[in-house]
Amino acid sequence: MSKFWSLKMAVLIMLAVVAVAVFLLATGRGRQAGDAEAYSYAAQQATLVGKIAALSRYDVLKTTEPLICSNGAVNFTCLLSKTDIQPILDGLGKIGVTPSATPAAYSWVLVLEYNFTNGGWYWRNITVVRGWELRWGKEVVYVLQAPIKRSLGELLKTKDRLTRPFFVEMRGITFVAVEPDRLVVATSNATVTPDGRRIVDPHAVERIKKAVQAVDPYADLEVVYSPPAMPTQDTS
Repeated sequence: MSKFWSLKMAVLIMLAVVAVAVFLLATGRGRQAGDAEAYSYAAQQATLVGKIAALSRYDVLKTTEPLICSNGAVNFTCLLSKTDIQPILDGLGKIGVTPSATPAAYSWVLVLEYNFTNGGWYWRNITVVRGWELRWGKEVVYVLQAPIKRSLGELLKTKDRLTRPFFVEMRGITFVAVEPDRLVVATSNATVTPDGRRIVDPHAVERIKKAVQAVDPYADLEVVYSPPAMPTQDTS
């Protein structure tokens, strides 16, 4: 398979999985709701990966969002998990979904992530404790237990609790994103380097870190510089 075709396939798979993740993250369904709503929401999802991600969004399961993963030769859909496979099978069973699960021999995996500092996508190497291949109909999903500190639902709860500190009590926060196992906070507070580049202000980084630690001392955090939004010019 040519490098061009491999890259093309990676991009197509990435777009498909990101579309699922964006749908889950964009919906306003409350994460504070009871398990009944979480299971009802998961049951409405058409795909196995969507059902797992829906339950994780509500913090019923402890996985990440759907990810593009690779073993160095083949790209596939996976979710990183704080737990082994049993809680996931139990959660799916409550909505009548019973995928087959077989062990998958992984000790590491490459996860495709976006670099908010430099722009562009890159592969990050993640240690795998144990892995499983889940099959449901024609769909195949890999669940990989990894030493991640926070799952999707946990990070979303932390993000919600940071709304007031970031957007009411603090200036310069441009966005807060949930990455696979960490929060990414962007600020327009910058400092200029000797060569003229604008980078995130160290004092702003410290303030942001303190705000996050006050809410969740165990969440991994990345702080990046993001220019403030410019008003749209009227060219009419």
